[in-house]
Amino acid sequence: MSTTNKAAAGSPGNFANIIEWIDFGPLDLAPGGPSVHVVNTIPSGYTIEFDIQNIYVSGVMTNIQAEPSPLSINFAFGNTGYIGIAGRPIIRMDTAGSGYNTTSAVIKNITVKRLSGSVVTSYDLILADAETVGMLATIPQRPEIMKFTTDGIEWNQIDNLPPVILTPNFTPAISGVGSLVVTETGIGPLNASSTGPVFSTTRGKNIQVDMTTAAQVAFAFGIIITERSQAITDIIESVALEQTALSHIMNAEGEKIQKIVAMSATPQQLLNANKSVSGMLNTISVLENILQGKLGLFEECICNGSSCTITTP
Repeated sequence: MSTTNKAAAGSPGNFANIIEWIDFGPLDLAPGGPSVHVVNTIPSGYTIEFDIQNIYVSGVMTNIQAEPSPLSINFAFGNTGYIGIAGRPIIRMDTAGSGYNTTSAVIKNITVKRLSGSVVTSYDLILADAETVGMLATIPQRPEIMKFTTDGIEWNQIDNLPPVILTPNFTPAISGVGSLVVTETGIGPLNASSTGPVFSTTRGKNIQVDMTTAAQVAFAFGIIITERSQAITDIIESVALEQTALSHIMNAEGEKIQKIVAMSATPQQLLNANKSVSGMLNTISVLENILQGKLGLFEECICNGSSCTITTP
């Protein structure tokens, strides 16, 4: 069993401080072979497991392998963002010299659990372009293509890492953001530097990455456990509701004093009313301290920026 790994502290890359990148270990899958079961422990108290299989589509049958990051000093992933990821977080398809080929990496039966064994449904899956999706020099006018398909919530683009070399460089053509299928199509030469698109989908159970190239393409696979973010949101909302309730109580106490004064109450009645209101305000003060303590638990919240949602910053 392997362990997921984060990028190094302070690494560039949106949500770099909370994305846990999968370590595939020494994976080498032949096309059409059986699926391999991968299990990773997530240090925050979870596990993720899934099956991965190499499905032949067209051209020459090609293996896919797990690789360390970065694949090269020329690629954005691992160099201009998400730096210092340990293990083997990258799946690579290398077809150099064997024609224009397509194969699919199918990641299926994704299951996330707490260490107690109970299943978690609040998580985001992250797929990052870990190489360069460009135009093929060996087959003119034929682009490299990567297509990401999910059965979860529609894809969202959360980052586009800057290229290693500022010129010449390009960004692959991206289509399908906001749908269940996102496609990257190469538009620049292989000897140019490319940006590194990164996408997320929520609560997916099955992911498929179709890779087409006559050279190599690669992707990295990560996860963000959003369960903690949802719990934080729920508690903050509960504090807000309790604050509203307390304000109603304080308003009612003020109205009670006004009514007693309007009734021309005796001094003793006024003292008794004042004592009652004073006791209630003391109780409210205690409750306010408790609510402040709840909020204080999240002063060091790990959420990126002001939001715990995985959306484009």
